[in-house]
Amino acid sequence: TEQPIDPSVPLVKDGVLTAAGTVVQNLGIEQYQSGLDALAMQTWLPLAEQGHGESQHNMGVMLSKGDKGIPINNALALSWYERAAANGYDQSMLDLGFAYFNGTSLGIVKPDLIKSVMWLQKCADVGNTICESTLGQLQVSGDEKIRNIEAGLAMLQRAAGKEDPQANSALGLMYLHGTNYPQDFDRAYTLFKKAIDRNPQAEDALFNLGVMYEEGYGRPIDIKKAVTYYSYASLNGKAEANNNLGMLYRNGHTEKEKQS
Repeated sequence: TEQPIDPSVPLVKDGVLTAAGTVVQNLGIEQYQSGLDALAMQTWLPLAEQGHGESQHNMGVMLSKGDKGIPINNALALSWYERAAANGYDQSMLDLGFAYFNGTSLGIVKPDLIKSVMWLQKCADVGNTICESTLGQLQVSGDEKIRNIEAGLAMLQRAAGKEDPQANSALGLMYLHGTNYPQDFDRAYTLFKKAIDRNPQAEDALFNLGVMYEEGYGRPIDIKKAVTYYSYASLNGKAEANNNLGMLYRNGHTEKEKQS
């Protein structure tokens, strides 16, 4: 499909789509949803070249995946991600943060924790809650070269204030074990519950509620509830929940049920 726009008409102004740019973007969306990825990429390219962050991000995604007739080009994908991030597109900042942390994508051959934290910080600075939570956890418990416990706790509290389940789970674990904060079972329980209220698949929070009910941390021992929480955690990918369930079933629940 030919692009129904005069090439002399600006599509992006100050990083924002013009009316004509919106028409082009929607055309690309229709093409992409129809499985015409290469054509959608061609349609979005002028938007990306004129400085539209989301379109630049899309270029990076499509070039890194290489699906449906688009050859993989990690170097070019990385360049588009960086251009989108420089334009303030927070999803690109997040993806770059993970890419540099893992060192296994976008042609990045080894982890670079300093660059990872740099991008996550930029992302957190524009208010992305996932970045706030991820950065906070890295600063609290990550490698020494990026550890900054005070800053990390502040970042986690910021994300938790936005009801982020990952942040609430991480803080709950600290209160459960008395790490970085005084041990407080009630506070831990509240934070774990907040996490699963926001995301019923929050496996860490589900698992730790199971631990609290199994061990009687701030709650009466209740093996049935422990099994329920462990089961949900297991269904959502928490391997440790399988171990705890196995131990409970192997022991027939008997010893702890006598205490409940």
